[in-house]
Amino acid sequence: FFFGIMSKSTDSPRPGSKASKFFGSDETVVQSRPSSSKAAKFFGESNFFIDGASNLESVYGDNWSFVNCMYQEFVPGDINLQFIDASYAADVVWTFGGVENPTIELCGVFRGHDGVTKFLQKVKDTVDINHWDYKEIVAQNDKVVVFVNATYTVKRTGKTYKVEELHVHTVRNFRSVKVQISFDYTPAIE
Repeated sequence: FFFGIMSKSTDSPRPGSKASKFFGSDETVVQSRPSSSKAAKFFGESNFFIDGASNLESVYGDNWSFVNCMYQEFVPGDINLQFIDASYAADVVWTFGGVENPTIELCGVFRGHDGVTKFLQKVKDTVDINHWDYKEIVAQNDKVVVFVNATYTVKRTGKTYKVEELHVHTVRNFRSVKVQISFDYTPAIE
C-alpha cells in the first residue's frame, strides 16, 4: 500500500506508533499533532484561507503541511463553507465507512462540496461530538493518512462510542480530491 513513506518530523520517530504498526516499519517518521498555535504562526491569525494565491506550493510546501493545516483549522460540528471550498476539490469524493449502511446513518459516499456539506450536516444531526483529536499524520506522494481519536454520542439512542478513525486523503493541487474515512463500527451495530 505505502512504501518508502516520506514525512516531515520535528519530533524523533516513535517506534511502535500506530503509523509504524499500520505500515509495518518502525522507521516510519510521523508528526504528532503540533500545538494549536502552529497554524496561526504559519498563516497568521485565522488566515487559513488564501484568497487568490497562484502558487499554493509556496504557501503550503507539501501535501503533509496542507492536510496538517486543514486539521488544525477544522472545528468538529462546524459547517464552514469557506473552509470546504478552500480545502476540497469541487468534485471531491468523500466516503465514510464504505457504502451506505442502514444501521449507521452516516455511512456512504458523498460527492462535491454539496456532498461534504450534506455529510457534515448529517453528523451534526446524528451525533454529539464529545471528543475529536488527530494524533499522527503520514504522507507519501499524493496520499496523506491521518489517525483520529473520537468519542461520539448517538442522539437517537444516547449511546456513546469511542472510535479510532483512519482518514486517507488523496491530494492534488493542494485540495483533497478523495477522502476515505474508515473505522470499526461493530460496536455501533451490536
